[in-house]
Amino acid sequence: MKIRIYETNNLELGTVAKMLLMPDKQANYNPNSHWIMETNEGRTQNNNLNEEGLQKRYKELSVKLTGGDAVVMRLCLN
Repeated sequence: MKIRIYETNNLELGTVAKMLLMPDKQANYNPNSHWIMETNEGRTQNNNLNEEGLQKRYKELSVKLTGGDAVVMRLCLN
């Protein structure tokens, strides 16, 4: 499962990723059982050349299906 988090003025992507990775490591001592397998960063494409500021940074998390509920719950509660 992939979860994509977009940056806003009040949301720092690095902090969100750390907030999710720390409990994952605490709950799953074995690295093979971690919920979050990979994190990637990127930017959306600005397809409208007449407007500026449509590009947004995002962080994409690749999450195992078994840990999807826990990751979404952490995002909603914090």
